[in-house]
Amino acid sequence: MTTKTPSDGLNSHMHFITPSYPHQLLNLFPGNSFLILHSFLLFSSLLFPIISLSTAQTSFRPKALLLPVTKDSSTLQYLTQINRRTPLVPIKLTLDLGSAFLWVDCEQDNSVTHSDKAGVLAQDVVAIQSNDGSKPGRVVSVPNLLFTCGSSFLLKGLASGVKGMAGLGRTNMGLPSQFSAAFNFHRKFAICLSSSTRSNGVVFFGDGPYMFPPGNFDESKSLTYTPLFINPVSTAGSFFPREKSTEYFIGVKSIKIDNQDVPLNTLLLSIDSKGYGGTKISTVKPYTVLESSIYNSMVNAFVKSLGNHVKRVAAVPLFGACFDSRKIGSTPVGPGVPTINLVLQSESVYWTIYGANSMVEVGKDVLCLGFLDGGHILSHRCPPLTLCCRTWWLGGYLELTLTGGGCQGCDVFVIRDKGGREVHKLSFHFHWKVPIGRKSSSD
Repeated sequence: MTTKTPSDGLNSHMHFITPSYPHQLLNLFPGNSFLILHSFLLFSSLLFPIISLSTAQTSFRPKALLLPVTKDSSTLQYLTQINRRTPLVPIKLTLDLGSAFLWVDCEQDNSVTHSDKAGVLAQDVVAIQSNDGSKPGRVVSVPNLLFTCGSSFLLKGLASGVKGMAGLGRTNMGLPSQFSAAFNFHRKFAICLSSSTRSNGVVFFGDGPYMFPPGNFDESKSLTYTPLFINPVSTAGSFFPREKSTEYFIGVKSIKIDNQDVPLNTLLLSIDSKGYGGTKISTVKPYTVLESSIYNSMVNAFVKSLGNHVKRVAAVPLFGACFDSRKIGSTPVGPGVPTINLVLQSESVYWTIYGANSMVEVGKDVLCLGFLDGGHILSHRCPPLTLCCRTWWLGGYLELTLTGGGCQGCDVFVIRDKGGREVHKLSFHFHWKVPIGRKSSSD
């Protein structure tokens, strides 16, 4: 393995790592940057133990780190910012819950040498805010954070000013694993996302507590659990044989609308040996996507439960089920529409979706059900349910433990009066809805 340092002066501490075995892996897919980027997943398991992240340049050992998160008003993508290079330079990234690694557009970094670094594995110094659970701490640095170099064309479709993607996937090159290795804390992270572009969210890496207002309430004390599942086949656009998915799947068993079962083929909800099926959580998809038969059954059940007094209006682009909102009442948790329950490992553990999260206002007096028809499962590699965090989270909080295979969290709904002033917060469990203060039997 050889290490090369660029001579353009732009990245005085950034190193490009080129494996000389097996057979110049980086040249296996010339001219295809996406495939080159993905090829590092196979190599990273060998490379990661060699390049140690444990020598963070500080004697201070934080027990947790945090990244601020904002929501882009144009793309509805969640964005974060890290500081890298020497001297430190901020770089804006799209947050991707299931992506395998951090990748950055390196073409602009090499404007002097014009060398093609697309697909090259690199390491650089990164500075990040520490956290003690109740307030931000000092800034700490990771001197050798691994990332891959992408091409500028990969930025198409991302928010303006974004230079790459921050992957939180379950790999050694995912940010949770790298930060855990650097500071020797638990391989776990928590994300708190806002549905509004006017308020911010956060990603915590490491252990709690996670203190939130009012009253510095510790969210980590009120969590219940549902298992995470590993898809045995990658859901990426390209992948190697026997490569597992890096994304996060949960076990939805059935769907209820106003406590009535939605008729559907439940076999689609389980992941088969070929990797089809299952329920994936995403921070990148703009809206929740359902397999066609599930989508149609859910829309029919929703319309029936909503009642004949609410007129269905013409569909709009993206959304197939839209309604005259003048006949829909208002509640503290959004439009007064039927509740949707995703039943998880048991009937007592379910994720309740209220009108604030299930409906999208698309125009004057028009509300649409915020679910998309994703086609048939065998026509693509998307799972039958891709649960979008941004549509269903209102101040949503989610914690994932990579080593234990568990997923836990709670939602915090902010209730405001007509003037926009916060009145109070209504907290309840999500993913596994049970009464407040009561733990699931799976704990």
